[in-house]
Order: sequence, then structure tokens, then C-alpha cells
Amino acid sequence: MADPDSRSDIVYRRIGPDDAAAFAGLYAIYLDVFPASERKSRERLWDMLNTDANVFIVGEAGREAAGEVLCFAIARVLKGADAALLEYMGVRRDRQGRGAGARTIGAVASEPSLAGRIILLEVEDHRGRDPAGEEARRKAFYRRLGCRELAGLAYVMPSVSEAAPPPLNILAYRPQSALPVPKAI
Repeated sequence: MADPDSRSDIVYRRIGPDDAAAFAGLYAIYLDVFPASERKSRERLWDMLNTDANVFIVGEAGREAAGEVLCFAIARVLKGADAALLEYMGVRRDRQGRGAGARTIGAVASEPSLAGRIILLEVEDHRGRDPAGEEARRKAFYRRLGCRELAGLAYVMPSVSEAAPPPLNILAYRPQSALPVPKAI
């Protein structure tokens, strides 16, 4: 059996409100990988899916398990800016560590409505926490992809639930094929 995370076995596509099955797969991963303090309600995500400003991408298993959602990304196109905010990205836990996250970022950057834009990412501020903890590993992952942290920016995520959101850092990503991220953003 082929490795289900090989490049040929994850198929990325943008979904819309007519694809309830893919949304359900995306939402199951979302609930599993994001803490309550960072999660929006299912209804709010569904409303986001129904607007042109938001881009929902799923990575689905090919071949044996066609249509099974393995990973996803939700990005918001920022009007009047050459940027988009990657609000959420998740990989099913049993698929993490196999390159699906890096390929998902690539799928976001190559989505026609996002291509050429700087992709902004919110990442937990790991300072004062375990240097080998999940937050530090997540930030190291994005840095390996070429993301740059916007230094000196104090950022608190707007509340999306009753729980207080964690302190965050903003990182910027632009694919190698595009112009580099300018130092002064």
C-alpha cells in the first residue's frame, strides 16, 4: 500500500457551501487540533464559508480513501492589501509529521485568489514556556518553511469564544517563487 501522505495521495481543493461532507471532515479536525480558546463555533465557520473573503481548502486522501479529509486551511483575503490571513490550518493527528502541513501551506500559497500575496499567520507566543513544547515546535515548523516573525508587534487575538485567547506572534510567508517578504511590513 502506498504511503497515504505521499504527494500523489493528497489532493487539495477549495471547497464551498455546497460541499457539506468536506466541511464536516474539516470541522472534525478543527475540533481535535485547536484549543477551545481559539475555536469559532461551527455556525460561525459555516458563515465564513459562505463569503467570498474566506478561502477554505481541504487536503483529501486519494486512491484508497478518496474524499477523506486529512488536512485543511482557512484563509481570509485582506481587502486593500497584498496579504491574506491564514486563520486556521490543521492536519489530522495521525497524519502529522509526514509533510502534510508543509504541503498545505503550499496549497494555500498557490490558490488563485491568494497567489502572490503575503500570507500572515498567528502563532502562539512560546516565550516563557517549555522551549521544546508544542508552541515552540509549531513556530520552528513555520520558520523552516521560510516564515518571518514580525518583531516588536504585540498581538492579542480577538476573542472567538468564552475562553481567553493566548498571546500570539504574527509570522509572514511568501512562497520562494514570489518576491521576498519585505523587512518593513
